[in-house]
Amino acid sequence: MITKYDIDNIDFKIFHKIIHPLEKFYRQEENYRLLSYLSTKFNNTIILDIGANLGFSALALSYNDSNLIYSFDIINSMYPRILEKHNIRLFIQDLFIHKILLEWKEIILNSSLIYFDLGPIIDNTNFMMYNFLKSNNYQGIILYNDIKHQYNYDYFWKKIPDTEKVDLTDIGNFMGIGMITFNDDYRRSFF
Repeated sequence: MITKYDIDNIDFKIFHKIIHPLEKFYRQEENYRLLSYLSTKFNNTIILDIGANLGFSALALSYNDSNLIYSFDIINSMYPRILEKHNIRLFIQDLFIHKILLEWKEIILNSSLIYFDLGPIIDNTNFMMYNFLKSNNYQGIILYNDIKHQYNYDYFWKKIPDTEKVDLTDIGNFMGIGMITFNDDYRRSFF
């Protein structure tokens, strides 16, 4: 089980040159500590960051240098210095377009962790990806940000079976962060 103590001990000094002068903002966001902590639970793997925006989540996920971060967004608004980190790759592609999703299927299903930071979504986008991962027997960890937003909660999060999910809001961020896995070993380790 993940505790607040675990994530509070993540040291962001390694990112100082990259994120200065935005460091104060970055340090205040608990979900970045959680993402950094989770990156230490995997080695030499691919981690996906869906909804790159400024790139802070990709940076947090890159905490463990042995992992390769594939960060996806539909536009490039990533803070340029983040792309200097050797283990972050940015792809300007919409994984929610079925043809593109299928092109990336092997990489997606072989990744150890997928982080979705898409904001409030009022369509079935979250369910589409959830169903894709579940039907393809994905064995990694899936994190969804903003699960406490009314739309995400009512139309997605509360419909996921309790045996597949855990709410990490108390150690994530106030808008909610949830973890889903279909893997019994991960469920025992993280739930």
